[in-house]
Amino acid sequence: MGVFYWFLSNNENQASVRMQSIRLHRLMVAEGYHSEMIQKPDFFTTELLLNRSEQSYFVEEILQEGDVVAIHKLNSVKTTFFAELVKSRNAHLIYITCDYPINIHLTPYADLVVVPSKKLLEIYQDSGYNNVQYLPDAPERFINPKINDNNDQLRCVWFGTYDPKKWESYT
Repeated sequence: MGVFYWFLSNNENQASVRMQSIRLHRLMVAEGYHSEMIQKPDFFTTELLLNRSEQSYFVEEILQEGDVVAIHKLNSVKTTFFAELVKSRNAHLIYITCDYPINIHLTPYADLVVVPSKKLLEIYQDSGYNNVQYLPDAPERFINPKINDNNDQLRCVWFGTYDPKKWESYT
């Protein structure tokens, strides 16, 4: 395997980036693989931060046939242009996402789309994409469960953006 290059939408502060990409990168490095973070901004973005000239330089001068480019949650037109360049170099492209709606622009270029839920896998497959793999998020730490002896009411907190469409398939 060649070099593994990561282009992320954020840093460790975003749970999905931390669990689905940064942890894998660190494990790969620990196991002796050549893995490099190219984009890991201190803010959330759906944009690839390289301009077209920088994209071309990366693909023509750095990326080699057989290398792997992993794109996490970046879904702009600029990212699609970059995906075209990556594929023209005969490199592998992995798109990691946990968001709905599905990315119909980038997915056709990906050798593999990684999703953390069976429902999202089903949505991609129902849309005709077979290059999708379900990989559940691993817990960041293990703790023993606490038994509620007081029969207190369970309270839940939602993290993320509220969008009624996310709940349509669950009602």
